[in-house]
Amino acid sequence: MKDEDSSANTPATPEQQPEVEDPPTESLPEGLLEKDADAIKLFVGQIPRELDEAALRPVFEAYGPVFDLMVIRDKQTGAHRRCAFLTYCHRESAEKAIAELHGQKKLPNAQNPLQVRPAEGQAERENKLFVGMVPRAAAEGDLRAVFAPFGALREVHVIRQPDGANKGCAFVKFAERRAALAAIAALHERHTMEGGPRALVVKFADNKRGGERGVGGVGGGMALGAAAAAAHRGYYYGGGGGGGGGGGP
Repeated sequence: MKDEDSSANTPATPEQQPEVEDPPTESLPEGLLEKDADAIKLFVGQIPRELDEAALRPVFEAYGPVFDLMVIRDKQTGAHRRCAFLTYCHRESAEKAIAELHGQKKLPNAQNPLQVRPAEGQAERENKLFVGMVPRAAAEGDLRAVFAPFGALREVHVIRQPDGANKGCAFVKFAERRAALAAIAALHERHTMEGGPRALVVKFADNKRGGERGVGGVGGGMALGAAAAAAHRGYYYGGGGGGGGGGGP
């Protein structure tokens, strides 16, 4: 019996998913593929070690165009860890792959069926909203009253200055994505809270590493979506104070 490295024999579980920077798409001209704004990254487990990206791509392309596919390897030895990260160009492709592959399809020489699910933390991120144009006097309870009709809430957090003053924006996290989408559709640039400067800005919180815009004092610097940040700056930092003219788009 061969004495193999035990770490190389143990596939990464969803709880052990390593932090891996998103690599550029391989073997395709830059800019050829684009992913939708609501595309999600998937974790794929139970992959035989002899299958690399080239061998796996046809399996997953049966469900739609693949934006990125990367086999996870041991940082020290380069050994195949029997799992991968997968991102489709379109969200519906990811949902179809999960429905038809997870726990159902077994690859050649695999002991167990594939695990195909959203990557760790993905679901939590995509249900989190940035809310701008919040009245300075508003508290978490006021925001709950506005957002609760759309679905169960996991978190409501007003962003504050070091002295506790309301900065005029907040994060709202729903339990389900459909509730977050419903809130955006009904509230974004349509609903003005009492005492608010103008209609709320309601967008998905931007958690991309590249170009991330941190918000001081909020869980390690969560990022604002670009449009939401622009709207936020336009009122609070772009000439909205002191009776000056409102910031233009």
